Amino acid sequence: MHRDIAVTNKESLVYWLDECIKDLHRLRGMVKDDQAGLEQALVDAWEARARWMLGREGDDATPTEGLKASDQFMGMLLGDTVAKRFRDMGEQKQDPTIYRRD
Repeated sequence: MHRDIAVTNKESLVYWLDECIKDLHRLRGMVKDDQAGLEQALVDAWEARARWMLGREGDDATPTEGLKASDQFMGMLLGDTVAKRFRDMGEQKQDPTIYRRD
C-alpha cells in the first residue's frame, strides 16, 4: 500500500523531499556558523508548533490559554488534572505561543 502511494505521487513526494533537504541544509549551516540564527529558528519552530497545537493560525494569533513545555511535562508526570490545578494556583495567563526563556 505505501509503495503504491509513493509511486502514484512521486512528483509531489520528490518535491517535498527536496524541500526537506533544503531546510536541513539551512539548519546545518546554522548549527555550524550561526548560533543566534539557530536559537531564533528553534524558538520560531516551538512557537509555530504551539500555535498549531492550539489550532491557531498566523503569527498574530493570541490565545488566552494553552501549552507551555513545562505544562506538557507536568501533565506527563502528574496527569493533566493535577497539572491543571497547579497551573491555576495563581499563575497569570500568558500567551502560550510565545517561547519563554526563563
